[in-house]
Amino acid sequence: MKILNTIPNCLKGVSLLPLFLLASVVASFGQTFTFNSAVANQAIPDDGYNGTYASMATKTVDVTGLPANLNVTNVRIIINGIVHTWIGDLTMKTQLPNGQTFGLLSRVGLAEAADDGTGCCGTSFNFNTVNLTFDDAAAIDAETAPTADLTGNHSRRPNKGSIVSPYTTFASLATALGPANNANGTWTIGIGDCAGGDVGSYNSVTVEITAAAPPEPCGIVCPSDMTINLPPGECGAYVNYDVHSTGVCEIVGTINGFQSSFAPSAINYYQNNAGAFTNPPTPFTNAQATTFNSPTNTTFTLVSTDVGTGSGAPSLWFYNGVEWTVNAPTTISFNWTYTTNDGAFWDRFVALVGSATNNFANNNLNTQIGNWTAIHNINGATNQSGTFSVTLNPGQRLALAAFTVDGAFGPCTINISNFTAVSVVPAEPELVQGLPSGAFFPIGTTKNVWTVDLAGNDDPMCMFSVTVLEYPNPISSLVCNDLVQISLDANCEAVVGADQILEGGPYGCYDDYIVELDKTAPFGNGPWVPAVLGPADVGKTYQIRVVDPENNNNKCWGNIKIEDKLPPVLVCEPKTIPCNASTDPSAPPTVATVSGDADFAIADATTTLVNINVPVGATITDVNVVFQTNHTWVGDIDARLTSPAGTEVILFDRPGSPVPGGFGCANDGIDAIFDDEATLTAAQFETTCNAAPPTIAGTYQPVNPLSAFDGQNSAGTWVLRVQDFVGGDGGPVSFAQINISGILEGPGFPNDLVYQVDVFPTGTAGTYIVSQGAGTPVMEPCSDATLSFIDSEVAQSIQVPQVVAREVLQRTAHLVHGDHLAGLRVDNLDHRADRGDARAVVFDDHVRKIGRGAARERIGAHRDLGRARHRRTGIVQHFDDLVVA
Repeated sequence: MKILNTIPNCLKGVSLLPLFLLASVVASFGQTFTFNSAVANQAIPDDGYNGTYASMATKTVDVTGLPANLNVTNVRIIINGIVHTWIGDLTMKTQLPNGQTFGLLSRVGLAEAADDGTGCCGTSFNFNTVNLTFDDAAAIDAETAPTADLTGNHSRRPNKGSIVSPYTTFASLATALGPANNANGTWTIGIGDCAGGDVGSYNSVTVEITAAAPPEPCGIVCPSDMTINLPPGECGAYVNYDVHSTGVCEIVGTINGFQSSFAPSAINYYQNNAGAFTNPPTPFTNAQATTFNSPTNTTFTLVSTDVGTGSGAPSLWFYNGVEWTVNAPTTISFNWTYTTNDGAFWDRFVALVGSATNNFANNNLNTQIGNWTAIHNINGATNQSGTFSVTLNPGQRLALAAFTVDGAFGPCTINISNFTAVSVVPAEPELVQGLPSGAFFPIGTTKNVWTVDLAGNDDPMCMFSVTVLEYPNPISSLVCNDLVQISLDANCEAVVGADQILEGGPYGCYDDYIVELDKTAPFGNGPWVPAVLGPADVGKTYQIRVVDPENNNNKCWGNIKIEDKLPPVLVCEPKTIPCNASTDPSAPPTVATVSGDADFAIADATTTLVNINVPVGATITDVNVVFQTNHTWVGDIDARLTSPAGTEVILFDRPGSPVPGGFGCANDGIDAIFDDEATLTAAQFETTCNAAPPTIAGTYQPVNPLSAFDGQNSAGTWVLRVQDFVGGDGGPVSFAQINISGILEGPGFPNDLVYQVDVFPTGTAGTYIVSQGAGTPVMEPCSDATLSFIDSEVAQSIQVPQVVAREVLQRTAHLVHGDHLAGLRVDNLDHRADRGDARAVVFDDHVRKIGRGAARERIGAHRDLGRARHRRTGIVQHFDDLVVA
């Protein structure tokens, strides 16, 4: 194996032989070097700071001995023994050996316009002998104002505030320093006091510098040249090899502005305008939308919602925000400005770094504010500005939010500019010439070239060759099989190869031989054509010959018979059609009526959901609904119907309500049909309240048109939602029926065949011809196919329900037979038809009797109890009593 780390500048004129340079590897772990100042109490001049180091209390740290073969990876600065009243007076910074400044802290609690010692006043809390460590990994930003005096050890992330510095973090400083010896020299740490009346001191400073060996450069592990010797007849070989990278192979990509994976379309938007958190994220709908300076998308504006400017009812904790996720290690930085007519405490700009389980969606600001980091100074001015930088790992999210605590006196506006996302993406070896591992390598030499694209001029490269040698010294004489059966493939095609015809051997590569057919009788005299077969050749026998062009055109002859052994591909899908519909697959769409019904009870003071199954799927053109109930005080209830597709229609809504008092119609019972074409309107239903039950009867238009269901498929579970809004009344006996008119497609043909396009009648009922190559998937690629349909019945056991007597509301629209009105209740207590104890009850308050034949037909036809109709007689004699046949 060879590790390749460099390539020639140009490959022209260079033989593509293996090229490599051995990489030197330095194994090293990060080392931390500590340097201290002198220990002596250093007074901080009161009100002396004017922005210069000369006006500060300074201590120097001599950094020496750092080697050039290590790179700086991190820096920490510790200021020990700080004693000072009124922390907001202090500015802390470091002068580096190169003369540049690194800002540590600038007037905590005050957003000063410039680093010049002016302005008032910052936070008033005190340092009571504090050891203050500045560290990128600290949980608290240095500009975050404390809520009490500080004592003992504390850590802060550096924040330069208004201090002019090219660095924002120690990580950016480490990158700029590079080799560790660049950090050698004098480091000056200063503390300045910007206002009078408060004094203090500190006693020492420590500078910690962590350095490590530079990472191993990117290289490629490359295989040696390979030679493959083939067995007889083979024309190539599948070859596996291993090429992989070593060292650090990464591409650093920079996105400036809201582009690519940070484009507006890739950002999630959140808002909370009236206490309702938007999740999943949706685009803003109010006047405070996040706006980009389209089309360049280099800046964007984020505005907090406020009672005076946003939409929705007054509520605290209004906020708007954005969030996005990174897929690679990414450092995001930007500049920001903040303005508000209110106070900085009441309108805020915050950030959250989270994951799939710790993100905007489950960190509502009003309950999870402790998880968020303030970007602006909440104790500062109404006009602020600054920079922000954060590094995210793959899968992490960054959320930014602008929000108001008080919901009044105007929002805050944040403008974000100079947005930069720097990501590090692994770079993998890529094949630029040759064949990949596992590929089929033909006879000959294949040159393979791999490289890692590092977007530079020193990309590592790997080159090697794979040589495949044909079987040596094959025989020169040829022997052909006398008769070979050739099967066509799924596309009704075949190309005959020498390996299918020749016998004996050993032979060389079969692809080197010429195979030809004579398809014209008398066979053997030509013309000879390439051995390519198709649908027209099925069932035929041809003469075939094999020629060796490399050995005096030696030949042998044989015969082949062409067969189609693959069965047709038939894809049949189940179809549900009404019993009276045609089962002919060529039947055109027909108008059909399908229905479903259910008995139910309306529960008191709650919502009743009734599932109504419609088993047959038709394309809906019209829907009518029967609704019957003995509910008392019908003004308590409304009814809504939802289709299997999820569309909801309101049938009626608390008839008589609202009225003075708001209790609706106080009378009992509804017996109504809801029909878009009805003469009586939904408004008339609303105002009807007759004294005698049913208080509302007839055919009415629904509140919402039932035409909302048109075009949907009828099959599935329809849900009737009946809500009782007031306690004290119920509807124990209720019934609903959905009657649907629609277009019913015929059973159709398998494989998406279309009648009279690719499938045609033969003249024999139930038998059709399918064109060759027709259908999805193709039914028969080689020839026309005959398709036959056979009807068959599947025997099933039949059950007779037990019928139990109970008084119900007379269903005049539902149970009609001749001149008789019958109310028949069937419960789900079943008995098989071949048992002799079937019982039935018919009841009605007005009609006194019904003919036996009518009752028997009612049980059989309506409930589909075919055998029961022929086995039971004398089922019903009276309406008043239970009669057992």
